[in-house]
Amino acid sequence: METSGNQQEREQLRKLEAYRKLFLRLWLKHWPISLLVFLLVGGMCAGAVAVKSYRSNERFVAQSKMFFYPRQSLKFRTVDIRQAQELFSRQTVLRQAQDRLGVAGGLPTQSEIAVEKNKPNLIIVTVAAGREDTAVNLVNSLTTVCMEEYATFRNRDLSSQMTTLLDRKKELEKAILACERKQQEMAAVSGALTPYQELERLRKVVSDELALLSDTNVQYANEDAKRKKLEEQLKDTSRKGLQYATQLQAFLNDQERLEREVMRLQQLYTDLNPKIRIVVSELEHSRKSYREFLEKNDISDFSPENLAMWDELEKALRATLEKLEFLYENREALNAEVARHQKAVAELTELMPAYNEAGIQRASLVEILHATEEAISELQLLVAAVPNDITLVERAADAESQPLFTKKSAALCVVLALWATGLA
Repeated sequence: METSGNQQEREQLRKLEAYRKLFLRLWLKHWPISLLVFLLVGGMCAGAVAVKSYRSNERFVAQSKMFFYPRQSLKFRTVDIRQAQELFSRQTVLRQAQDRLGVAGGLPTQSEIAVEKNKPNLIIVTVAAGREDTAVNLVNSLTTVCMEEYATFRNRDLSSQMTTLLDRKKELEKAILACERKQQEMAAVSGALTPYQELERLRKVVSDELALLSDTNVQYANEDAKRKKLEEQLKDTSRKGLQYATQLQAFLNDQERLEREVMRLQQLYTDLNPKIRIVVSELEHSRKSYREFLEKNDISDFSPENLAMWDELEKALRATLEKLEFLYENREALNAEVARHQKAVAELTELMPAYNEAGIQRASLVEILHATEEAISELQLLVAAVPNDITLVERAADAESQPLFTKKSAALCVVLALWATGLA
């Protein structure tokens, strides 16, 4: 079967070769006619192409150039070259340019908005028309419309952002005013310029009063110890007590020392503090020992002095009692003042978180307001710079006429002529 298939292929090749030789003999025999057909068909095609090119609406091409470099901003978006190209390439822009020249619908035209290679900020406007003056006028009109369209688009966008910022500024100013009013109302409660100042003043007053109260308590304790000592001396004035004067005086001195220590520790700690309990225990033990000593030695009146000394002790005791009464009244008055001022401090301390929160909120709003005002200033600069974002670099003065024949059209004419002669 393979041999039979090969014979068929060879037979077909022989037939094709025979046809080719027959066609070549006929073409050589009648070549003037073929040449005439080739020239006739080629001429007709060339004429058709020439007429079409001459009557084409894209016969004349005019160009103008614009330099696009908008002012840059870190806070606001800018129109890039791609967006500008899309904006200028809209059919509505071309129709506006045609309307200005009165050629809309009468003279079909083609336009192209492109960016020059290696020059990303240079926009080339190209218009093709059937007449040279139409192409020149239309490309210049289109360039003007593009610049106006960009200014309108950019100003509208910036105006929208400006409106938003101005509204935001008004809201911030109202919020800041509300915070200030809230702080003023809180300050009016304290009767000072700010609650913080009043709180600091009261704290200093309380500190001074507590220091004075501490001194008063110490004086009272000393005078009370002195009173007790005098009373003890007046109580024990017997001769028998004089025999043990040294021992008794030692007990009294020890008790006085422990009592002062208790007073001092009570200013620093509570009654449950181990230090106070130890000193109180020592004091009780000293007093117990003292009482046991008196009972053991049957001492009821310890005073070796005579009647004159007894009078002196009574006078000293009366003076001590008067001073104790004065100190007691002062201490009670100081306690009342301290309590009143501490209550005021507590009230202001409770008020301070809300006051500080309002202050922090106001500071934050002021910072945002400053940033908003800076943004408004920058936006105003962008608005002022819009006319300079795009400038006309080159205005079209004439149009370039397109050739009647191109390589593509010439090749097409040749192919059709060869096809008509049978050589294609």
